[in-house]
Amino acid sequence: MFRDHVPAVDAAIPARLRTAGAIIVGKTATHEFGKGITTNNYFFGPTRNPWNLDHIPGGSSGGAAAAAAALCGPLQIATDGGGSIRIPAAFCGVVGLKPTLGLLSNRGHTGGGNSSFSVPGPITRSVRDTAIAAEALAGFDAGYIYSRNGLVPNLVAGLEAGVRDLRIGTSPDLVWPAPDPAIATAYEATLSRLENLGARLVEIRLPHHEIVLRAIMGVFSLEGDTLIEALLGDRPRLFSPQLTRMAEQKPVADPALWVHLQQDRQRVRQDYAVAFETADVLVQPVAPLVAPRIDVDEASYIGRCVPYTAAANLVGFPSVALPAGMADGLPMGIQIIAPPGADGLALRVARALEQAASEHRVQTPPLGD
Repeated sequence: MFRDHVPAVDAAIPARLRTAGAIIVGKTATHEFGKGITTNNYFFGPTRNPWNLDHIPGGSSGGAAAAAAALCGPLQIATDGGGSIRIPAAFCGVVGLKPTLGLLSNRGHTGGGNSSFSVPGPITRSVRDTAIAAEALAGFDAGYIYSRNGLVPNLVAGLEAGVRDLRIGTSPDLVWPAPDPAIATAYEATLSRLENLGARLVEIRLPHHEIVLRAIMGVFSLEGDTLIEALLGDRPRLFSPQLTRMAEQKPVADPALWVHLQQDRQRVRQDYAVAFETADVLVQPVAPLVAPRIDVDEASYIGRCVPYTAAANLVGFPSVALPAGMADGLPMGIQIIAPPGADGLALRVARALEQAASEHRVQTPPLGD
């Protein structure tokens, strides 16, 4: 569909990359139109996890995370509409930032330029590189309706401030559905490390955590499928059967349904606003499992993963994913969640963990010749 499509001007993110002196060398694979979390692409085949080629890298930005893990460059650009930066980062053992909505411009992005839930962000091999990249890419853009006005935050300056006396929010609601035992163990070890570094664990509640999946899937369908419907038209052969079915099964744009979804979204937003009154950041696994095999039935695990990541998209707050050790030869991931606009705080906590233990530092998979 886009084989011969060469835009007349750069989108906001590549334009800022060029301004910052970056050399753009190529594009990485995604799940078709970002509508999945495997990066198994109907037309181009599966993208494979560098840690085990029989497993997925996650998605939808699986190519970006796989490229970072496989040493294909210091910076990859990805997007996150429900976990699409953080899930691949966790599955491939690298660092990814889902920034505050509006910190990085989405102008010019095919499919989500004015999305209220999908944002661009960096995937790299260290917290510092992630902070440097996000700071270079941040800034107001009048052509992007969600752009945050004001000074560009200095995301690098506070990285080494540590976590002493910070309040770390924990809750059983942050580990639902129940994670695999190895993930639960890695999560508890992360919390213990933060305590040893001088942080304080505080209990928070998220009463509406069970509606996160329903809300994000509804918003994703009604808001995110608009472009796909427009492009589909009379050209179904250009889409996979799966994406065609998704478009055909999209719920009718009923105003009452949209109002209900926005009310769900506000309930989640209110839960987190209350939580951040008693906690400075929240810490949570990125996913309740390690990367599944290539032949996984996506429907069987998307409902387990997305509740761990989608609240950040519904509410618009930042979340940093970083490694948390290995299980069965595959990476595990942890995420640091902060209030909207506090991207620097999330990165600061991630940096403290990265310095404290090898489990939180990016490792290199055993790459072949």
